[in-house]
Order: sequence, then structure tokens, then C-alpha cells
Amino acid sequence: MIGPMDALKPELDRLDVLIEAEIRRMRARYELSQQELLGLHVSDEQVDALLAANERRTQPRVRPSIRVVRGSDDQSRWSLLGTTLGLSDDERDLVLLCAAPEIEPNYEPIYAYLNDDAARRWPTIDLAVRVLTRDASHAAALRGLLLPTARLASLGLVKVMGVASDTQRSRRALRLATPVSDWLRGLSYADDRLTTIIQFGALEQRFPDIALPTSLSAVLPGLAPKLLAREPIPNVLLVAPAAREALLYGEELFARAHRLAMIISLSGLATHPSPADAIDAAALQASLLNLAVIIHFDDESSEPNQGLPAIVAGLVRRLIHRLPTVVIAAGPGADVAAALGDISLLRVDLPELHPQERAQLWRLSLTADPRCARAPGAKDLAAVADRFNLGPDRVIQAAETAIELAELAGKASPNKDMLFSAARMVSMDGAAPGSTVVRTNYDWNDLILPIEVKERLEDVIAAIDHRSLVLDEWGLARRTGGERGIAIMLAGPSGTGKTMAASVLARRLHIDLQKINIGSVMSKYIGETEKNLDKCFETARRTNSILFIDEADALLGKRSEVRSPQDRYANVEVSYLLQKMETFDGIIIIATNLPRNIDDAFSRRMHYVINFPLPDAATRERLWRGMLADNIPCRETIDFPFLARQFDLSGGEIRNIVLDAAYTAARWGESLSFAQLLRAISRQYTKRGQVLTATDLREHQALLVENIPRKPRRARSVRRSGTAPRKPVAIAKSP
Repeated sequence: MIGPMDALKPELDRLDVLIEAEIRRMRARYELSQQELLGLHVSDEQVDALLAANERRTQPRVRPSIRVVRGSDDQSRWSLLGTTLGLSDDERDLVLLCAAPEIEPNYEPIYAYLNDDAARRWPTIDLAVRVLTRDASHAAALRGLLLPTARLASLGLVKVMGVASDTQRSRRALRLATPVSDWLRGLSYADDRLTTIIQFGALEQRFPDIALPTSLSAVLPGLAPKLLAREPIPNVLLVAPAAREALLYGEELFARAHRLAMIISLSGLATHPSPADAIDAAALQASLLNLAVIIHFDDESSEPNQGLPAIVAGLVRRLIHRLPTVVIAAGPGADVAAALGDISLLRVDLPELHPQERAQLWRLSLTADPRCARAPGAKDLAAVADRFNLGPDRVIQAAETAIELAELAGKASPNKDMLFSAARMVSMDGAAPGSTVVRTNYDWNDLILPIEVKERLEDVIAAIDHRSLVLDEWGLARRTGGERGIAIMLAGPSGTGKTMAASVLARRLHIDLQKINIGSVMSKYIGETEKNLDKCFETARRTNSILFIDEADALLGKRSEVRSPQDRYANVEVSYLLQKMETFDGIIIIATNLPRNIDDAFSRRMHYVINFPLPDAATRERLWRGMLADNIPCRETIDFPFLARQFDLSGGEIRNIVLDAAYTAARWGESLSFAQLLRAISRQYTKRGQVLTATDLREHQALLVENIPRKPRRARSVRRSGTAPRKPVAIAKSP
């Protein structure tokens, strides 16, 4: 390819000839300025010297014709500018006239000389016509090329600047787009107007064929040849479960055709200070560099179902009409039809990868990496693929992370725990407003529950582990409507272990637990509660978390007869939540102390309802022993059978009692005693509104009535008038 400046030298030489001819005409007509005394004059000698300097640009001086110049540099940037944008010879001359002072500063005083004003060092419409015109009809044609509706202006290539001091349009300055002049000089194309709204796609294929949805694979044979030949294609609309996934598939489409794609963010365009200038700049860069364009409808990620501003939608439509190759990437919440109006689109719906497809993509991504000696077992891959609904990009990223975890652990390949950890890392996106991610140190053995309750929890874990087998391989998904979500209700009195069980379930399944904060979600403003809930469900879906609603009766209360507007809107909230739960394809756990207050529609849709009863004596003894098992120093043997048999307490109450007694013992620097436990039980009964009697304590009642240890109070003396101070009286500490 000819160098950028090598192609421009003969063009600038030809421009010099035209400028010299105009200067001779001006001198012959005595039209030059007579302002020498003001010091604002560019002299004849200075201009002649500048033209002579330009003449030394090439030795010997060559003045080829326009046909010879433009027929010998078909591969130069200057030639590509004209051929790619379809510029005529006159349009190219106008661009050259505007580019000259950007390329060589010597042209600035020459233009000032031609403008008869030392301060006007730029080309004007009048100057361009005088230098380039051949006759009167040609002059009119040149002026027509600089109208606002002409190609040079509509492409954003040459702009007529509106200077306030100019009274005539012919004296206004002409400006060439700055990135074009830099690009002609051999620099990279960079436009300041686009820094916040564009990025560029990948040039290399990243996804194997298995990662492409069937709908996209079906249109590839028709689109790929046109893209490779750089021919126009129909406007394609890619709709995926998330706009980000649709964007990645759009990048992959062009990467397979070895085309670089410019990605335009509509959220960035909507906040741009001058969106019209940004669209013109994007169209110019895409046309000049022959780029494919992906319009990313990413605005619905912040405001679901909210359309684009009318001005932005109009600019997008104008951009699509001006470019031959455009792909629109959107999520299901984007109202593309309303934004684009009557523009015809080839819609391609891109469903989520099936769990079996995700498992195969996991395997291919792991085995393709030379650092992985062998792929994990099919069962482990099926489990992580079913439990984590990841797009193809996040599967590939998670596979790389799992291999890195294996390297750090000195393993040849990642195991199941590493796969789940990697999947959780790429899914991690924090909690939505109104929810928190719950962490726990408890494991399965810490759950002290009746046998039937733990068996039912095991059933839940088994259902999640074998969901892919039952729904996909056995085909039950076709008979159940394809729903993959699992809803679990944990019901029982307070303190029976429902929240702990939910957190242990999440840890056992290697999934985060996202707990909805009822107070933050519920709002007195109409529609705000539904919006907050929608964000919580969307975050749980995106991060592959278990959604946990504690004290669910506050949200899932029974719908009532409408007697006031408040009743109507309360019923709407319940109905909306019911709808979200039905369409949620993840795992949701609700916990309630009052199952009878929950609407029957929710109870019917629960796959598992697990009742947590108050613990019996045997379970209470296990709870007491479990709480006092570790490193807690005890003064004497604790009568666990007595505590379990005599006091009807829940697990949460036993925990509070042990903590109360332990803090008391630590305060006095003692080991935990049985008496301190009894006093803590007495205080717990007082919180209940009950009184612990001597009958309840039986043979241990003496321990409770013992004096509480106190530190000796410091003796103080009181001096009375006329008497000697009293001797201090010490208060003995009881044993």
C-alpha cells in the first residue's frame, strides 16, 4: 500500500498549481489588501516564499493531471476515502482544500492571503469556488456541493461553520472532520465525539458451534457469504434473554466473517451532549473504515420497558438508513419496534442455552485449554450446567477460572468444588436494592432437626441435583410446560431453624442465598413494590442465586374482597408476586411463621412444603449439647436431660440462653455454670411473659435463688461534725 503522505504529495502539488493561478488572477485585478500599515497583511513575498517551500516538497516538481494522480494510488488512504464514500472529483477537491492546512501548516498564511485577511487562515466557500472553479456553471455546482443537504455535509465530512461575525454564507469557514485529516496522515482514526458511546467487537471467533443457538445457525449460511463479500445484508434484530448476550452473538456473527464491528451504546447516546453529532460521527467512521455496526439496546437494563427518547430514536433510524450493514442487539424488555418504526427487520430470537448444551460447552472449554489434563466427570458438568444458567461468554470465563483454581491448588484438572466456585464467581453481581446475600458457616451436620424434616430437605437437594435428568433426559419438561423452577415453603414457629436450613441448603448446593428485605421492598407508592420485587427476581436470575423470602406472610398474604383502593392495590401486589414466582426458573424459598395467612394460590404452587415443628425432648437435648460442645469452659457437669425435659424451648431460644449465660460468665471471669444457665432460662421466660416457678426447677431450685456474684464495693467514710469517721464495712462475696 502506498504511504499516506506519498499519495497526498501529487494532490497537494496540483492544489498549489490552482492556488498560484488564483493568486496571479488576484494580482492582475489588484484585489489584494492595502492594510500593510496595520501589520495585518500577508505580503506577496511571504506567499511566494511559502509556495516555493511547497514546491520543494518533491524534486523534481511534477504536476500530473487529476486522472494520472487518482489512477495510480488505488490502495492509499486518500484513494480509499474517495472510493469508499463514493466521492466525485469535485468533492475530493473540496476535501483536499480543507485537509491541506491540517496536513501542512504553510497553507494557513496562504489561505489568509487569498481571503485578504491575515486573521482568516482557513478555507471558505468563496475561496474554494475561486480556486477550484473552471467556469460559471462549475462554480454553481461547487457551491451546491457545500449545501447543508449535500453529501459532504450529510456524511459529516466537511462542515460549514457558522461564524457570528460573518454576514455572508460564502465567507464562512470550511472544516474537515478532525479524525479524517489525522487518518489521512497515517494516524489511527479517533473521534472525540464517540469515546463514550462506542466500542469495537472481537475479530476472532470465540464460541464453538455448540454455543450458537439453532435460530442463529439457521441464518448464518445466508448472511456469512454477504458479510465476507462486504455486501449489504438485511437489518438483523437479535433478541436474547439479556441484551449483553445478544451483543456477544452479534460480535460472533461478524467475527466469523472477519469483520470488525462498531458497537453503539444507546444508553450512552441518550446521555450524549450532542447525539446528532455523535450519530454523524459514527456514520462517517463506519462508512469510511467499512465497519459493520451493532446497535446495542442496553437502555432497558436500567429502566425496564421504557422506550428511547424520541430524538434518539429518530437518529437511530437515520443511522440505519445510511449504513448497509446493521445488527440490533436487544433484550426482551426493549421495545425495538416502537423505536425503529417502519424499518424492516429480520428478527432472530436467541433462547438460553439448554442445560445439556451448557454442559457440552463446559466440556469443550475445559478440554480446549492445554492446562487442563482432563475434563471433570459428566455428572459434575451436568450439575454445574443445570444449577448455573450462564450465557456462553460466562461459561467460557468460568471454565478459565476453574482451571486457574486447579493450578493454584496443584491439581491437573478442576474438581466439582472448583467448577461451582468458578461459576459462582462469574455469577457474582452483588444483591439488588432491597435484598442481601446471606453467608453462613453452618454445614449440614449443624442442622439439628427431626429426622423427617431432614429427609424432606434431602428430597429437595435430590430434586435440584437430578433436575436435568428428570426434565430433560426423561422428557418430563414437555409434559410440565417446560418450567424448571423449584419453590419451597418452610413453615413453623419462630426459632425452629427455617432460616438456618435455607442457608445450609444454599451452601450444600454451592449457590448464594439472596434474602429479600421486606421493609426495603414494600413501598407506599403505587407500583414501587412491584418494581423492587422485579429487581430482586432479576438479580437472583442473573446471579444464579436462591431467592429467599423470610416472614413471607407479609408479602404473600391472602387476597381479600375489594372494599377500598388499598385493598385493590394490595391484591395487585400479591397477584404480581404470584406471577413472578410462576415464571421464575430458579430456586425460591419462602419461610413463614403463619402458613395459614398465606394465600392459597401460593400454597398450591409450592413444590415442597416442609413443616418445622417445635423440638421434642430428644431434639432439645441434642440442641443443648450442640451449643455447649466446642471450647466453652463449664464449671461443672451440665444436666442436659433435665434441661431438655423440663423446658419447652425452641432452638432459637436455646441459642439465646446459651449466649446470655456465656456473656455473664465471661463478665465475671468464670467458667459457665449450671446456675447461670438456669438464670438465663428464667430471663427467657420473662421475655415470654411467663414466670419460672420452683416446680419447674425441681431439685435445682436452690441454684436459682443463690445470690448473684458481685464485686466488693469500695468502702467509703463519711465525716460527721463532731464525730470520728466510721469504719468501712466490707460486703462479703457469696460463694
